Amino acid sequence: MLRRPEKGLVCSRALSPAQSNQLLRPGDILFSCKGSAGKVALAPEDCGQNWIPSQSFQALRPLPDTDPICLFHQLRSQKVQEQIAHLITGGTVPQIKAADMGNLPIPVLGTGEARRIRTVHEEMLAIGSQIRQLKHQRAALAANLDQPEGVEKS
Repeated sequence: MLRRPEKGLVCSRALSPAQSNQLLRPGDILFSCKGSAGKVALAPEDCGQNWIPSQSFQALRPLPDTDPICLFHQLRSQKVQEQIAHLITGGTVPQIKAADMGNLPIPVLGTGEARRIRTVHEEMLAIGSQIRQLKHQRAALAANLDQPEGVEKS
């Protein structure tokens, strides 16, 4: 899952039609075409209104009858990642041509399998939230260690 960016770029001019089409929407899948070719990320429901991926990524917009969460996990699966690995070209900078992406065979899922994937996805999100909460608690404890006993933090 994508998280809210920590850095941004302010642009004062209006977006061109091509740039407007590149704006990420909730449920879009970011596919890395250069560098870490084949990695994927899912745009969250609270996706910013002005997020545009860099040129190293291709935004995949699932068709209306396609579950973006299922497609995201299918693209992450070992089987599809092995197929993606065969599409990677380039020595110094691994890359995948956007045209080759259309040749990836993505199986149609049955209702039960799609439900299972969504359930596991929800469980993974809950665990991720717990991990972030624990990291925050750990950071607070570490900050507390920096303060001598009996001295209040100002």
